[in-house]
Amino acid sequence: MRPVKLTLCAFGPFSGVEVIEFDALGDKPLFLINGPTGSGKTTLLDGICFALYGKTTGDEREAAQMRCDTAAADVLSYVELVFSLGNKVWRIRREPEQQRLKGRGDGFTTHKPRAELYSRDDAGNETLLVASKVTEATQAIEELTGLDIGQFRQVMVLPQGEFRNLLMAKSSEREKVFSHLFQTQIYSRIEFALKEQASGLRKELDASRNQQTGILHGADVESEAQLIADIELQTAHLQESAILRDKASDTHKQAEHSLSEAQNIAADFERLAQARAALQVLEQQNEAIEESSQRLHGARAALRLQPGFEKWLSAVSARENAESGLDEAQQYLKKSQGLSHQARDKLEKLITREAEIETVRRRRHDLEAYRSRVGQYEEARTLLEAKTLNLEQSNKRLSECCSQMNDKQQRVEAFLQQQNKLREDLKGLANHLLELRRLEDVHQLRADAEDIHTQLDGCIHDLQLLSAARDDAVRHRDESDQALARMDLAWHTGQAVILAAKLENDKPCPVCGSERHPLPATTSNEIPTEQARKATASQLADANDTLVQLEKNLAGQGARKTQLSERYEAQKSTLGDAIDQSVDDALKAKKVQQLRVQSLQDEQSKEEQLNIQIQRLEGELANLAAKMKEAERGHSEAGTENKVARSQLRQAETELPEEYRISGKLKLRISEYDAQLAAFREQKKSATLMDDEARSVLSKAEANFDSTSKHLHDAQQVSNVAAKQWRRSLSESLFQNEKVFQSARLDDTQMSSLDKQIKRYVTELEQARGAVNSLAKQLSGQELPDIAVILRASGLAQAEFETANAAYASIDKRLSLLQGIARNFDAAKGRMKKIEEEYAGIGTLADTASGKTGNRINLQRFVLGVLLDDVLIQASERFKRMSKGRYTLYRQMEKGKGAGASGLELVVDDVYSGKQRPVATLSGGESFMAALALALGLSDVVQAYAGGIQLDTLFIDEGFGSLDSEALELAINTLVELQSSGRMVGVISHVPELKERINIRLDVIPCRTGSHTRTVLA
Repeated sequence: MRPVKLTLCAFGPFSGVEVIEFDALGDKPLFLINGPTGSGKTTLLDGICFALYGKTTGDEREAAQMRCDTAAADVLSYVELVFSLGNKVWRIRREPEQQRLKGRGDGFTTHKPRAELYSRDDAGNETLLVASKVTEATQAIEELTGLDIGQFRQVMVLPQGEFRNLLMAKSSEREKVFSHLFQTQIYSRIEFALKEQASGLRKELDASRNQQTGILHGADVESEAQLIADIELQTAHLQESAILRDKASDTHKQAEHSLSEAQNIAADFERLAQARAALQVLEQQNEAIEESSQRLHGARAALRLQPGFEKWLSAVSARENAESGLDEAQQYLKKSQGLSHQARDKLEKLITREAEIETVRRRRHDLEAYRSRVGQYEEARTLLEAKTLNLEQSNKRLSECCSQMNDKQQRVEAFLQQQNKLREDLKGLANHLLELRRLEDVHQLRADAEDIHTQLDGCIHDLQLLSAARDDAVRHRDESDQALARMDLAWHTGQAVILAAKLENDKPCPVCGSERHPLPATTSNEIPTEQARKATASQLADANDTLVQLEKNLAGQGARKTQLSERYEAQKSTLGDAIDQSVDDALKAKKVQQLRVQSLQDEQSKEEQLNIQIQRLEGELANLAAKMKEAERGHSEAGTENKVARSQLRQAETELPEEYRISGKLKLRISEYDAQLAAFREQKKSATLMDDEARSVLSKAEANFDSTSKHLHDAQQVSNVAAKQWRRSLSESLFQNEKVFQSARLDDTQMSSLDKQIKRYVTELEQARGAVNSLAKQLSGQELPDIAVILRASGLAQAEFETANAAYASIDKRLSLLQGIARNFDAAKGRMKKIEEEYAGIGTLADTASGKTGNRINLQRFVLGVLLDDVLIQASERFKRMSKGRYTLYRQMEKGKGAGASGLELVVDDVYSGKQRPVATLSGGESFMAALALALGLSDVVQAYAGGIQLDTLFIDEGFGSLDSEALELAINTLVELQSSGRMVGVISHVPELKERINIRLDVIPCRTGSHTRTVLA
């Protein structure tokens, strides 16, 4: 990365816009950044860091604190950097968080931080990559440069106060810097992954052993050999039990067949009795069915007369409807005649008012002439009122401006006095901030250590509880195992007792075949059920599962205790002597310092607010002066306009009668006349329409009356003919009169129901007679069997079969359980073998990578040691030249004392004494040369290992004043040599010799209104 142009606005001591053209310094310049203390030399490096990463070169200065105190309130602080990477050019602009004037109204508002990133092509055209988001811009810069802010400070910008940190750092601290810089975290992740994998395999091995033990316990055996022997024994028992079960099954099947045949014959006798009873019931219903047949015959005869009867009823209904319609038509005709007379009378009355309405029209026309004059009068009166109000307001504004100017001038003088006093009180704020940060770090570390120690105590307590729970689980498992063994013994004994209860003398035993039974088995205890045995076996399995889970939890808690112990020891090493300080004491010290800093920061905030208020008041005074002149000019113009408006009002009053000067009076009178005319027109239109409608209704009523009269005459003739035809049909039928006809009528549903009832009865009677005859013929010559005797014989056969089958199932279940356990045991043995083979390789790799073998150096520190050797080769070449061949930097190969991290310590080889000694023994000037050589060597190696990262710029902000003239000459030669390799080198220093030797300078010149820069080219 190489800077091309840097632009600073209201940033640090630069109150205006400051532009530094780095291209103007030459192709590969070595230049000096020169200026007095506090002028802003380091601010130039802060600006570059802030533009790229949003942070300054030192963590003690926040970006939000970099706004210039002397900048104008309406000037926005920003930094813009144009830089090149390879053959491409980029531009980035950042704006820190700051207070700015509101767009509307008085006061300030918070301006949020922003960042914009552009890429620029060869033609100078730019493409926006990041619009405003700060984090996106920072990520894009890290991807472009390949460096984060920490790496950038280490290899391109070497800030004050941190120059010797890497040289004097402990091995663990140097490991953190190098691992981040060279991206060697992957080796740490490999080490952790191997360790986790090996730990997992160890846990799997322990779990596999516990699983095999649990599998054998599930079979109530102690070894694999005992399991195999038990399987062979149960196989023999199963074959013997199968023979007994098959014999009992045949006996049971024969008994079931005899019972089935007897039950079928008994069922046939029962059906014959039921069929005879059903036939008797049907024969008793014969008389009722005969009556239903006669009723159905009468209904069918009435159905044939139905059309004539309905025709007569319809004709009578039509005649009655016609008579009712004639009455309604006659009433409607009378009503229509009355409405027609009323409409004609109303229309004739309105025609007589035409002369009165014409008079109203003439009066309205006369008033229309005044309409335009009323508008002119209203405009003149309104204009005069506005001009009068304007004149009063201009007088008020003029008075207010005078009062505000006096008040603001007094406030500015008071604020300036307060500001001078606050600036005197704020001189020690920076030192107090540094002390506060140190105390905050100590408090946080001590609190973390206390928290880890508390967790460690809790972990030890949990281990004790888990160990006790494991002992309880072992005891519970053993008790369940013994209970199941006792229950199995009682169950097998009970089966012998059940079998012995069924033995009979002179009949062979189903087990041994003997016909003599001198001592059958007996028991006084209750025989366990199969459900009880299953419940006890389930309790044993649950106890085994609980024990395995507790073993896993115990192993996990032990690993957590080891991890917490290591973390606590690491915190003790980091805190050093501060570990003896209590958390409360550290917190009290921090709070005391916080109160001091807060008090000073409050005063600083007050001073900043005062400065802002002073600038705002000065701006308001300038605005008030301009407002004063504007108010005086407005007051004069308002007086002139008021006189003109009065003249125009008097002219309008002479042309309009006083009656119509009242607002809306003329318009109201015209509206009244318009309403009278509109009402008359509407009344006449309505009366005419009503007369036409009444005439039409009367005509329709007359026509309707004539039509209804004719319809009644026709209906009477049809009714007389239908009545004659109905009386003739009734006299010719089998019914004596109309009442008998009505009683004989049935609807279709009733007739259908009667017909179905009769047919169903005939069918059921024939079926009942056929069933009785068939069953009587089938049972001829047979007797009813004794079902109770046959049923008892079948029950005994079934009991014997169930006993034999239960014994077989019990043995088969035990054999299946043992065979399944044998398969699970073989599978567990195979898995354990694979885990052991895998652990043999992974465990060795994990121990090696974790530093548990050999020199006890882990994988990441070994890789960093190789990289550090490369850095020291490059650094030693420069350090030798700067020290005239006296010193060479080496990595200490011997392991240090204690258990801390080692392998990255630095020593210096002194040719004068012929011994190696720690770098901390170097003098101030020698330390500076060693640190500079280490930084330059690190820069070279990082560029070589970073895969194309361009490190062609270096800024050094460190004390060359600690060197004598000869050492300074050697250091300058080293920088010149670095410049010849193609890099831009910028040096910040007050040493006069550097000013004499380095011809190209960037002078930073301070003044009361803000610093500015000047480029000097020799």
